[in-house]
Amino acid sequence: MVLTGRRQLVFSPIVLLGFAPPVLLASEGDRQRHFAVDEIEQIIRQDIEDRQYYVTGDLTRSIYSDDCRFIDPTTNVQGVDSYVAAVKSLFDPSDSKHELLEIRVTSPTTIEAKWRLQGSLKLPWKPHIAAYEGTTTYTLNDDGFVASHKETWDISLLTAFIEFLTPSFR
Repeated sequence: MVLTGRRQLVFSPIVLLGFAPPVLLASEGDRQRHFAVDEIEQIIRQDIEDRQYYVTGDLTRSIYSDDCRFIDPTTNVQGVDSYVAAVKSLFDPSDSKHELLEIRVTSPTTIEAKWRLQGSLKLPWKPHIAAYEGTTTYTLNDDGFVASHKETWDISLLTAFIEFLTPSFR
């Protein structure tokens, strides 16, 4: 990562290997601040329903703090770019689906989304992850950006690990 003025030039492993150009990102100082919680809720709804961001990595970056923490039962990633890179390398969007079951504002600084996810992973043995449900709690910081994206799942870590290791014969 290289700082250029108030913006960051991001180099991921894919960029360094020559498969994609670097990405120029706005810093928080260049973005609108103090999003209303209901605006954030609507953006997250669109990111899930229209962009399938859990399987594509295509989310609205401008609502997240640069150092947002993305936590699930198996990982703890800091930074939107790191999270997006991880998601883009995980699921095969052509054989995966992220479905929003419910989303609601639970306080002036939190939003809760219940969802269902299933799909195939981009690994040589193409494991298929059976549909499971989860909840994500989005917590906003004082500037109105999502500072925490914390998931819980209705499957055990053992089940997730077994599915991760099991080749798909589909």
